[in-house]
Amino acid sequence: MNILLNIFTDDLQEKDFLDFSEPFETEGYTVFNFQYPLSGYYLDMVSTLLNYLSNEHGVTAYETRIVVQSNIGNLLIAWYRVYNDVIDDFIIVDRKITSFQSEDEGERILIEQLASLAAIEKDICHDRLYYRSSQPISLALLQPFMKCGKYNLLKPFEEINSQRVFPKRKIEKEYYFKNWSFKRNTEKVDERIDLTQKGLSLSSINLNEITTPYGFYFVFHHILNLPIGDLEKAKAAMLLNQHMNIQAKKKVTDYIINYLTVTEEKLSFKQVINFYSFLTMLGTDTNILKKLLDYIRKDENQLDKHYAVFTNVLFYITKANQKEYERYFLDRIEIMRKLKRYYKHWLNINHQRSENRLVIVTGQLLSYNHAPTKIAIDYANNIIKYFPNLKIKIVVEDMFNYSPNELFFVHQFSSISSRMLSNEHRKLLNPSIEVYYSDNNLSRIQRLQQDTGAITDFKPQWILKIGAPDSLVVDQLFDYYPVLSFSMGGAEYSEFVDLPFGGRTRNEVLIEREQKGLSNQNYNYNQFIIGLDFQEEKEKLERSELGFCDEDFVIVTVGNRLESEITNDFVDGINKILRENGNVKWLIVGTDSLLEVSNKMQDLLGNSIKFISYAPELMSMYKICDLYVNPFRVGGGISVAMAMFAGLPVASIKGETDANIYVSHEKSLSKKEYFKYIVDLIEDTGKYNYERDYFKQRIETKFSMKSSINQIQKFFLDAENLFLNRSKASLI
Repeated sequence: MNILLNIFTDDLQEKDFLDFSEPFETEGYTVFNFQYPLSGYYLDMVSTLLNYLSNEHGVTAYETRIVVQSNIGNLLIAWYRVYNDVIDDFIIVDRKITSFQSEDEGERILIEQLASLAAIEKDICHDRLYYRSSQPISLALLQPFMKCGKYNLLKPFEEINSQRVFPKRKIEKEYYFKNWSFKRNTEKVDERIDLTQKGLSLSSINLNEITTPYGFYFVFHHILNLPIGDLEKAKAAMLLNQHMNIQAKKKVTDYIINYLTVTEEKLSFKQVINFYSFLTMLGTDTNILKKLLDYIRKDENQLDKHYAVFTNVLFYITKANQKEYERYFLDRIEIMRKLKRYYKHWLNINHQRSENRLVIVTGQLLSYNHAPTKIAIDYANNIIKYFPNLKIKIVVEDMFNYSPNELFFVHQFSSISSRMLSNEHRKLLNPSIEVYYSDNNLSRIQRLQQDTGAITDFKPQWILKIGAPDSLVVDQLFDYYPVLSFSMGGAEYSEFVDLPFGGRTRNEVLIEREQKGLSNQNYNYNQFIIGLDFQEEKEKLERSELGFCDEDFVIVTVGNRLESEITNDFVDGINKILRENGNVKWLIVGTDSLLEVSNKMQDLLGNSIKFISYAPELMSMYKICDLYVNPFRVGGGISVAMAMFAGLPVASIKGETDANIYVSHEKSLSKKEYFKYIVDLIEDTGKYNYERDYFKQRIETKFSMKSSINQIQKFFLDAENLFLNRSKASLI
């Protein structure tokens, strides 16, 4: 016979009892319900109920599986200790959860000490204590477990095994604290336990003591509730993640998803985002992004907190293994549309236009090796070179350098301030070009007011976006200025652009947009010749400086998002080549490690494979290599173009990729051809020389900067007409 004792306060309804009993009734349990006013409870009440079962139903407690569940939190934990030898499972139910405060001082103090888990390390207890969630878990509930280091004691309800039988042995315990004591009866006492509490810190967590998935799960709840700064919480969550193995991460992911299913509507915006953010950090479920963006898209009350989360999603894709989903770009569009409406209410925009004045808005302006930075600087300089009457101002939005308190979530990425590289920018830019850097010390509204002012005060005729995919400032000014966008790493998806342009064909871009679920109606994409402006290396690098010798055949891969771009099949193919050709070395620039490479090629690291996290002189790096191997990715176009300029052949996969703008579709390869092509170049010197010369000649003759600038001048005029037409249409 299996028995469930429901012991609840009188404010619960019959439906609550049915809900809590249903899992046990389906397992054949006999259910006994007890419900009294809170004042009617007492510490040794379970003894009363066990006597009732014995006298009225012939139940022998030590020979019967008995489960107790209650919403009186402190009393349930006290019972867990006092009746641990006779009750098989204890369950805290948080529906209208409360605490019992006895009118008897001694009983009240003893319950308080028992529930605080004082001296739990001396207590003989099984660990079958569970928690049923229906609302947010409070710091007060978790405090005792965290304070005494019993991280693995409390378990989510789904961990219960209601049929497993455990041997039971009667143990008589006496608990005492100062002048008060308690024991169940007058029999001989087996254990006397002093309930004096140790002075432990609530914020001190010994990660090495957390050994179970539910331990990690509840510790994360505890971290979110601690009165510490957001950055400290992020660091603690990162350490927690590092201590988990993959199985633990999967279980914690399941716990959190189940918890959010029940409690999401009752949690604050920040709490929900922190849970989703932590799930992306755990990385075992690649579909968290959909849940996260769906939550943001539906929220109308915390719009000032959306942008940092929204832009961090880009990092979750490139660095945390999250996947785009069917509505991904539609959701991005809807969220940016909502933010445009929200911030417009707060801004005062005084807009004017003057002829021959251009503002270039960049998401970041970093080192010259950063592809969007190089493009912005090269085009600004060359537009001035070929059209000296034009005035240019670069506005750096610094979209990944956030305003105070915006990074409130635990899995957070940010970038250095572009302003820190201002001296480098000034050396590279034409002296006539103004540069404005967004001030991340300001609140988002103050910052956006200042950023829009930096543009409107310049009175531009046009605004050109370069590497600014989700620009709050450009979206605000779209109503007043013609907007163009240099598309990089995929088709432009913003609604607030008049004329997007890029190196891929119009047909390729339209197909990509259709695949993303985007409408091509009124989408005015233009293909153009991407002009290149590479400089020869400033300092020569010797192979020996990287541990390579002249006989080595060095293949190179470059990128700042390689964690998400290096695929299993790419690694497998390169692995085979390295193992079959001892003279081949693989140089990876842009990261100091890759999980897939480490998992499959650990024995080759440091010898056949070398990582360089950052190369300040990338051209000199290319010059010591023999072949550029481009991963199976959409981006990486500028890295490929630079490699071609340095005299390297390029292996690039077929498809609508940025790399194939430069490589050409004729020279792109199927996966079957890809690795054979690499081996052919390793083994056939004649073919290698032919391919090297072909790629070098193509990059030098097909991508004229002057022709590119002439096309952009035409785009300015076209964008002007499109702007005038939509301005007239808005007046009708």
